[in-house]
Formats: sequence, C-alpha cells, structure tokens
Amino acid sequence: MSFTSDSLFQQRRSSVKHTKIANLLEIKPASKCPYFEVHDEGDGYIAVCKVQGRALTRHEARLCEEFWEKCPFKRYGDFLKDLFT
Repeated sequence: MSFTSDSLFQQRRSSVKHTKIANLLEIKPASKCPYFEVHDEGDGYIAVCKVQGRALTRHEARLCEEFWEKCPFKRYGDFLKDLFT
C-alpha cells in the first residue's frame, strides 16, 4: 500500500458539503494546521477539516485558526499519518 500525505484524506475531501448560512466566511481564514483547507466559493470561503472530512462552521474555523496545535482532530490526523508511513 503506497501512502502519500494527502491520499488518506482524498476520498473525504471530494464529498464535502456545506451550507452558506453556517459555513460561508467573508474573510479568508488561515490556519497552520496541515489538515486545514480553504475553498474559494466566489462569494466567500469555506474552511474544511480534512480529518473530519467536512466543512467547518464559522465558529469552528476561528477555533482552528487560533488553537490548531491543541486540536484533537490534528492529533488524530497525525496518528493516522504516522500509522500509515
């Protein structure tokens, strides 16, 4: 089984669903978390957690920006990455 850093989360990423009322951000978010992804929707941005395989709410995106090092999903993502490498 070959492993690349994104292959573990590839399937989840393609099926991310969101709603504008809960997930659309006016300002592009930024997080140093390696499992954080931003999608430009044209009228705003959607923050995505690759570990959870879902769009983050506006509140969760702000938490991810500020507390990404202590996030349990980051630790789980690191665990899975270490497990398969």
